[in-house]
Amino acid sequence: MPNDSHVTTTYWPLVGQFHKGDTSQLVMKNNPVKPIASLSGKGTIREQKLMSVDARFGLMASALRATTALKGAADAVNLSHLQQIELIRTVIGDPVEYFALDEFFSTLNVDMLQAREAIQSTFGKQGYLNPLEEAEADEAKYDEISYNLLKLPTKIYTPIEDIMRTVINPQEISFKTANWALKKKRNNIARDVLEAGITTNTNVGVIDALAAGAFHSTNHIATNIADVINTHLKANDSLLTHIAMNNKDFAKYTENTWTSTGPTNMQFNRLIGAGSLPFPGVSGLTVVVDPAITEGVAFLVDKMNGSRLAEGPKTTRRYFDEEKDAEVIKMLDFNEYLIVNPDTNKVNRKFNAKISFQA
Repeated sequence: MPNDSHVTTTYWPLVGQFHKGDTSQLVMKNNPVKPIASLSGKGTIREQKLMSVDARFGLMASALRATTALKGAADAVNLSHLQQIELIRTVIGDPVEYFALDEFFSTLNVDMLQAREAIQSTFGKQGYLNPLEEAEADEAKYDEISYNLLKLPTKIYTPIEDIMRTVINPQEISFKTANWALKKKRNNIARDVLEAGITTNTNVGVIDALAAGAFHSTNHIATNIADVINTHLKANDSLLTHIAMNNKDFAKYTENTWTSTGPTNMQFNRLIGAGSLPFPGVSGLTVVVDPAITEGVAFLVDKMNGSRLAEGPKTTRRYFDEEKDAEVIKMLDFNEYLIVNPDTNKVNRKFNAKISFQA
């Protein structure tokens, strides 16, 4: 018996056949071509059989290109030539981060989870004195706010089957999604804190846009907001520097013709998503636009003194859950959003204000 262990078996996809040994004996399905021996055009049969395998395959490819065999094999209804589908190792569809309320808070690090911060009061001087007159004693009053950071947990489970059967990294996708969800949750917590902590309300009137054929809007919203800030400044020695409002309210506000300098110099702003930018019509005021804010109200704050974001430790650990047969990534985010409201028995100052857009 001859030993055929060294003979190569080749699958030729264009003809859909396995062939053992000399590829010159292949028979085309769609349009047969001449054997390899007659394609070389020169040399004896023995010389042609001594040609390398690569050379024979090259001649076969040249012959196929000159025939209809390749066209037939590549037809839409004949996919026998497809041997491998490549999976792209990228993942699309990352969710968009439309969270901007961190811009409304002044950030400080609280690594030990607990801290206290003093608030100072203000007082007026007696004035000039005549000779031998004694000055009154000035007593500095101060209050304190305390921080007690809580943890915001996130846990990602990835079954071992998902890890084994995919070419992508499912943990990386889960981590990105969890990080996005964490930021969204923090943004909603910030919204809840500022809406619950800022209650003193001033109605500045409905934001009316310029109607068709109208010369100008009815309410001077920019002027009304500036009046609220200046009144607060004289009463509390505190300058309100940031305003947070909903996208829809901001869009209507920028269409109010009294926002800028009048109908001849309108500067409309269109903001998609969320973000912060200079507030049109009021110099020195920054607006934080976020769709999480309740429509119909806006919040003003002295950012340096009136709103705090205490950032604590961030931890991530990875382990294997034997019961669930899954790899786990656990994240802990320690933080606290705080609106500063002093005790009126000690420091009678305010660092924030609320406005509403009502008739």
